[in-house]
Amino acid sequence: MRRHFSNNRGFTFIELILATVVISTALFGLMTLFQNVVNHGSNTERFITASHLASSKLEEIVADKNERGYTYVVNGNYNINENLTGNFNGFTRTINIFEVQAANLTTPQAGTGYKRVTVSVISPGGGTVTYQTLLTLWGT
Repeated sequence: MRRHFSNNRGFTFIELILATVVISTALFGLMTLFQNVVNHGSNTERFITASHLASSKLEEIVADKNERGYTYVVNGNYNINENLTGNFNGFTRTINIFEVQAANLTTPQAGTGYKRVTVSVISPGGGTVTYQTLLTLWGT
């Protein structure tokens, strides 16, 4: 006579091992997702800081043009390569100011009455934010 063991009250050892593997895999995926979210959050903060540093310097240069005149706005009146310190340690800001042709506004040419101002900020993570504007001799 055969005896059949019937145990429907719990999990088998194999089921327990499989459940552990599935749960571990899911948790590993969630932890990777959380790490990516944290990394992107810090990159976004650095990008916003770099944007602020570039736009504030560009606004300063435009204000100088309005207050001191077109001829004041030259590379010699600004720190064109600046390693920032304090709260902005690790950020680098560069400024480039040059007169350009009126025809295409990109080719350098002195005495045209058009200046291209470029401000770039490199964040500690390596991302770069660049703002540009065009200043004219007219309206000063």
